[in-house]
Amino acid sequence: MSPSPSAPELNKTVTVAPDGRVSLPLIHAVMVADRTTTEVEAALSAAYASQLIRPDIFVSVTAAQPLKVFVGGEVDKPGVYEMPGDINALQAVIEAGRDQGHGPQERGDHHPPRPGRAAD
Repeated sequence: MSPSPSAPELNKTVTVAPDGRVSLPLIHAVMVADRTTTEVEAALSAAYASQLIRPDIFVSVTAAQPLKVFVGGEVDKPGVYEMPGDINALQAVIEAGRDQGHGPQERGDHHPPRPGRAAD
């Protein structure tokens, strides 16, 4: 027979905040981003050790949310883009597209080639 939890009110389903932390009763917010579930369990056990006699922590991920970034500046489609696991920041900018109305020639950044030299 397994013992029943002595503090069932501490059994929680929580969402990781945008800063990578979770907030739980009795303890300060704990950083969980970029940690395995085993590492999070250890961090939570350590955090609860001053509050509970034998904290029994179990962590599971029920749903993963993609990171969202804002792409602005000289792009066709500025806005919020999701960055699933297989996309990086440069790819998000590429997805937003180059603003065709503000390329180097339109901004005055383009210099004509000098005589005897190839264009850049």
